[in-house]
Amino acid sequence: TNAPVIPTNAPVIEPLFSCARPSECKTPSCQIQCPLDIPEGFYPDLTDCASFCQCSGTIAPSKYEECQNGLYFDPLNTKSDPQWLPWPFGIGTLWGSKGGICNWPNQVNNDRPPGCKNKSRYQENRIIND
Repeated sequence: TNAPVIPTNAPVIEPLFSCARPSECKTPSCQIQCPLDIPEGFYPDLTDCASFCQCSGTIAPSKYEECQNGLYFDPLNTKSDPQWLPWPFGIGTLWGSKGGICNWPNQVNNDRPPGCKNKSRYQENRIIND
């Protein structure tokens, strides 16, 4: 596979960043600011299969995005060569990749950890609030 090699003597680190919908984000797409030490890439929301952060890797704005119409974020299904970001930003930590698309759930290359919900938090809030 194309998973990065994790050094056997790698220190255990706590993630400094986790992609999550900002509390003030009430729409499927919101501007965010990823920490400057997070490289450019796509980071799935590990609690919401449909959502991801696209970090710019610079002071330029980044975005939190939710796939629509029942699609899930697929971190490895891209038009180019799918790749995880190098450790510690890639597989097993922040699950960052160099690309990604919104895809049908049964076609998602789902190497990320289990735990994301079937419905996005945005959809759940809309159902409750409508």
